[in-house]
Amino acid sequence: MKPIPMAHRKIINSDQYFKKSCLTGKKATLGDRIVIHHAWLYGSSQISEMWNYCPLLDSEHSPYSKQSSVHNSKDMENKVKLIAIERAGLDYLKKNFPKKNWEQIHKYLSEKYGLQHNTA
Repeated sequence: MKPIPMAHRKIINSDQYFKKSCLTGKKATLGDRIVIHHAWLYGSSQISEMWNYCPLLDSEHSPYSKQSSVHNSKDMENKVKLIAIERAGLDYLKKNFPKKNWEQIHKYLSEKYGLQHNTA
């Protein structure tokens, strides 16, 4: 796993979007923590860009919790991927990562999940 660059870490630490889960909107409470998940790989490498970082509660992320881990649940993984696509924008993705069919992926995920993520 690739570490998040220090410049991005500083932004993450000051940006309110990263203070709560992008899936539930819940903030970390005593005993929980927010972890940053890379939503997409490109060319078998994690994409180190701000739109690709998705905050999740550790309790959602842990395979030992009541909820499934994002790594063990295809639905959770796909929801996180949809959120990242919406944050980046299709035009940006098509220009900078042309090997994926972003429109088709976005259409499929939007039709399947159609969720609104927490941006504030």
